[in-house]
Amino acid sequence: EMCIRDRYMGLFVDIMSSKKGGKGKKGAKGGQAMMAKLAAARAAEHKKREEQLIIDEAERKAEEERKRKEKEEEERIRQEEKQKEIEVARAEYLRRKAEGDFLSEKEKLKRAKDEQARQELLKQIKSQESAAANRKDNKKEHYKKKKKPVKVEAEEAKDVPEESKTEHEEKKEEKEEEEQVDVDWEELAENTDRIDAIIKPKLSMDLTEITTDNLSNTEGNEAKESEVKEEETKEEPTKLPEKAPEKAPEKEAPKKQPAPKKESKEERKKVEVRAPILCVLGHVDTGKTKILDKIRKTKVQEGEVGGITQQIGATLFPRETLEEHANSIKGILDVKIKIPGFLVIDTPGHESFSNLRNRGSTLCDFAILIVDIMHGLENQTVESLNILKKYKIPFVVALNKIDRCYDWKGIEYASSKASYERNTQCQQQFNTLMNKVILQFAEQEVNACLYWKNDDPESFVSMVPTSAITGEGIPDLLTYTVKRIQETLARKIIYQPKLVCTVMEVKVLEGYGVTCDVILVTGELHVNDMIILSGFEGPIVATVRALLTPKPLKEMRVKGEYVHHESVRGTIGVKVCAPGLEDALAGSPLYCAHNEEEVEEYKREAGEELAAMIRKYISKHGEGIYVQSSTLGSLEALLELLKSNKIPVSGIGLGPLYKKHILKVMKASEKKGDREEYATILAFEVEPDKEADELIKKNSIKLFKASVVYHLIDSYKKHADECLYSL
Repeated sequence: EMCIRDRYMGLFVDIMSSKKGGKGKKGAKGGQAMMAKLAAARAAEHKKREEQLIIDEAERKAEEERKRKEKEEEERIRQEEKQKEIEVARAEYLRRKAEGDFLSEKEKLKRAKDEQARQELLKQIKSQESAAANRKDNKKEHYKKKKKPVKVEAEEAKDVPEESKTEHEEKKEEKEEEEQVDVDWEELAENTDRIDAIIKPKLSMDLTEITTDNLSNTEGNEAKESEVKEEETKEEPTKLPEKAPEKAPEKEAPKKQPAPKKESKEERKKVEVRAPILCVLGHVDTGKTKILDKIRKTKVQEGEVGGITQQIGATLFPRETLEEHANSIKGILDVKIKIPGFLVIDTPGHESFSNLRNRGSTLCDFAILIVDIMHGLENQTVESLNILKKYKIPFVVALNKIDRCYDWKGIEYASSKASYERNTQCQQQFNTLMNKVILQFAEQEVNACLYWKNDDPESFVSMVPTSAITGEGIPDLLTYTVKRIQETLARKIIYQPKLVCTVMEVKVLEGYGVTCDVILVTGELHVNDMIILSGFEGPIVATVRALLTPKPLKEMRVKGEYVHHESVRGTIGVKVCAPGLEDALAGSPLYCAHNEEEVEEYKREAGEELAAMIRKYISKHGEGIYVQSSTLGSLEALLELLKSNKIPVSGIGLGPLYKKHILKVMKASEKKGDREEYATILAFEVEPDKEADELIKKNSIKLFKASVVYHLIDSYKKHADECLYSL
């Protein structure tokens, strides 16, 4: 606009200058002066506008800063008020805890007994103090009476040297005895400090946390204290015979020692529980491993081929981890954790691995069934549910992926109950999806409801909403599981010395050869123990060379650092290293023998029954393909898939492919005649060595390799179709 205006003003100036002065110099100079004035006015206007813009921008920024500070101040005040509320609630909780509101009748009785013992000790201290005070007063009176005649004699005969000497000696003796009195008080102060050191820790300790070791220590201290007091009271009668009867209460202390010892032995038996075994079941891609990764703070699921679990694994969750999550939701779900931890078994969800799901569920005491809230109950979810019903295993349901509800706003590791109440905008969608899942459970003859609405856990299965992405609901899931286990499985998880051990998986471990992953439920295993377990060709007898365990919160199936043990005690997942385990059969029990008679007995028990289950997959006529796998569990899954597709199998093996395996295939291929599709090896997660590879190429043997089970089957089907088409 200004440019257009300047242009027309310039034309106007030219016209005016031409009118005034024509085309002379005067007209030109007048026009130039006018243009200069216009340019100056335009520059001043530009400057004024720029200044105004700067002022407006400064005011806008100042307003934004003011609003930001107001918002920060409001947030700070809100946080301070919240912190004050938390402190008040904590103070109220501690006050009630100190008053014994949360104590059981038995604990209150213990506290009353401890208070009575404390009062008796305080009485004894007071009696000692009064005795010492009386002793000092008596000595002072004695010195005063003795001192008066000395002063009189000294005044009457100052010049006599012998009397002055005796007076000096008496004063010296008096000072020594007064010092002795002060020493007695110091000794008494030391004794009272020592008694307080025994009483105060005992009284400050919460009775619910007193262990049998603490009880035995305090008993020992009380016994020592009573001995010290008896020695002191034995010396006192020589000085003050009238106080001798005060020994009577001191003799009562040792009488109380036998009773707590009996209780401590009973308590030891009661609290000696093992870690319960949990099994995580569900359909593929429902987030089973992802939830465990969120608890362990690992990335096992990301490292799995295709993002799906194809092996059975185990992780030990220590008590500290459970307490950390339980403390984060105090007030919503309060549980005192008494178990030493969890041993969690993670099972595959793909349909091919029904054998591993079945094996994992038979090992467990309690189960967590993972359900995708977006899809509800799927095929393998129903299969897992039927397994749990078949073996009558108690379980809870984790309604996973709640973070996928529209506009869900999550907080890391928050309580799912608090998140549900906070996300009011998602409650309608959540309730619709949840009711759909409840209906599907009802179709499977199972009643289900949210855990915070479940007043009858015996009749209704509790559902805990969770998110494996944000960690919401994980503290609820762990804490509620602890609560249900402690309520329903108190007797089942008591530790027993008898060995109960099951082979979970057989796999090759670099540097150790073929190893067995076992679940040691109860009992002990030692290095050099003789073990017996079932195998493809009959019972296996071997000597344990090494016992390896992963670190706490580390997955057993993932390669990493292992801890070596001379002996292990249940419940724990262990890698057993021993010779001759190549043919060991997963799912079979492991026995430990101490003499030849037990070896023969356990060999009969192991027998060939379980080995016959695998033999049914192998062709009786020696026709079919050869299957090699890294683990026995995946091998079983492959064999099951091949059987369902009516593909015969001539032989099987574990570990890398060597020359001996190729020779077996070549020998079997002679029986196959013109069946080109049978001159094939399916290798799951294994590689041939150099010599085996040369033999494969030389003899035109087809080798299929894959890291996903059903990819192998698809590749072989395609190859078989090509062979048939060529014929």
